[in-house]
Amino acid sequence: MSTAIRVALAALAMTLVFPELTRYRGERRLRHFDGIQQLAAAQPEQAAQRSVALRKITRQTLEVRTYPGDWRPAAIAAGILLRTGDAPGAAALYRQASAFGERPELDANLALALRAAGDSARAEELLFRAIWLSPALANLLPAADAHWKVKVAEHKLNHGALNEYELPPAP
Repeated sequence: MSTAIRVALAALAMTLVFPELTRYRGERRLRHFDGIQQLAAAQPEQAAQRSVALRKITRQTLEVRTYPGDWRPAAIAAGILLRTGDAPGAAALYRQASAFGERPELDANLALALRAAGDSARAEELLFRAIWLSPALANLLPAADAHWKVKVAEHKLNHGALNEYELPPAP
C-alpha cells in the first residue's frame, strides 16, 4: 500500500474517531464533577466554605461536551449550586436540564431546589409529578402531601375518574 493511501486512511480514521475522543473526555470530566457534587453533599458545612471554588467548578461542568442534548452537565452543575446555597440558580439549571426531556429525578431535584428557594407550593406539585412518573422515588423523597396525592390519583385512575388536568404540568 502506498504512503498516500496510508496517510488518507489515517486522516479518515482520525476524522471518524476525533468526535468520540471529545465525548470520551467529556464523560470522564462529568464523572469527576459528579464525584465533587457527591462530596459536597456528604460534607455540607465544607461546601458552604468552599462556595467560590464550587461555583468555578459549576461553570466548568456546564462547558463539558458529551453528546448533543445531554442533560447531565446542567443537572450536575445544579446539584453543586444547590450545595453552595444558591437555590434559585440551581432551579434555573434544573429547568435547563429538563428542557432536553422530562425525567422524574430532574423534577424531584427541581422541587427540592424550589423548596429551598421558598416556593413550597410549586415544589409539592413537582414532587407529586416525580412520584407519579416514577413510584420508586416515593421512598426517597420527603413529601407526605405528594405521596397522598399520588395515592388519590391512582385510586381515581383505577376507577376511571382521573382527569388529565389533575396532574401538574411539566416544569
